[in-house]
Amino acid sequence: MHREVSNDEIQGENKIETALKDEGVEINSFWGGTLYHIDDLPFKLEEMPTNYGEFRERVKGIKVRNTIDVLDQLKGLPSGGNVDPGEIPSLADLGLNPNASKTQVKPVINGPVIGGETEALKQA
Repeated sequence: MHREVSNDEIQGENKIETALKDEGVEINSFWGGTLYHIDDLPFKLEEMPTNYGEFRERVKGIKVRNTIDVLDQLKGLPSGGNVDPGEIPSLADLGLNPNASKTQVKPVINGPVIGGETEALKQA
């Protein structure tokens, strides 16, 4: 799995990881914070630019690695949780209007970005 970086997602990830460990599932994570593999970045992770413009300039010319092969078999849901996957809800089921026009959001250049669902909902 890819490790999350925002507070809400980290908390959810930790709960899932605990439940899976109780089921005897081994958790393996991989780098997914950028399109580029962490070993291919031209800087240390802690020196990653905080804005896209600088990041784009620093990775210019780096090739993206090929994807990994798809697994032949995937295991189902954990047995101990009695999870019913249910059906995928529609936008209307989620209380959203599928015909609503998208609002234009002006990006903040070189500004800090606070991630996570809770922060995103504050912006809506």
